[in-house]
Amino acid sequence: MDNNQESTPTSKESGIQEISFDSERARDFLARYEQEQKAARQVRRAGRPIGKLSDGLQDKLMSCNIPQLGTVKRMCKQLIARQRKPPRDQDCPTRFAVKVIAAFGYRNRLFRVELKRTTRRAEKVYVNGPYVYAYRWDGAYVRPEYFGSKGLSKKLPRRVWSALKGQISGPEIEKLKSQLSEKWSRNSGEE
Repeated sequence: MDNNQESTPTSKESGIQEISFDSERARDFLARYEQEQKAARQVRRAGRPIGKLSDGLQDKLMSCNIPQLGTVKRMCKQLIARQRKPPRDQDCPTRFAVKVIAAFGYRNRLFRVELKRTTRRAEKVYVNGPYVYAYRWDGAYVRPEYFGSKGLSKKLPRRVWSALKGQISGPEIEKLKSQLSEKWSRNSGEE
């Protein structure tokens, strides 16, 4: 019995094992863990544009049986068809967009001419634009691409430019901007 009591690493007075905590070592471990996670995330994101599947998705596909894989194949065909078409207008994000003046679908992108507002927190809300955005599907998300408002004849595809060039400038756009600016200034003053 005496041999067993001597070999135990517990304190004689309390019967509890003492554990020391090194905060610097814990910080180093957390920093290393965060760096590893960030590196793994970058590798996953880098593989996405070239069509690489994540390890989790590969594992899930490996565990499917033949009828399930047939369902996956049909679903993939539907998703590919959806990604080859431009997104619908209601699928596109409209943060700060006050008015969509024109929209034109070309290949897999939806080009929109938008008027944008400044923040509502300011005393006077300004409406700016028109700006041209192209929206396209990227998986489950619709990603915007900003083209700006200057030099559009060189930036946009020829068919898109010919469809939208009459909608981008003119006195009716300036009138619409001033009306919307007044409306938004009144609404922000009430809140």
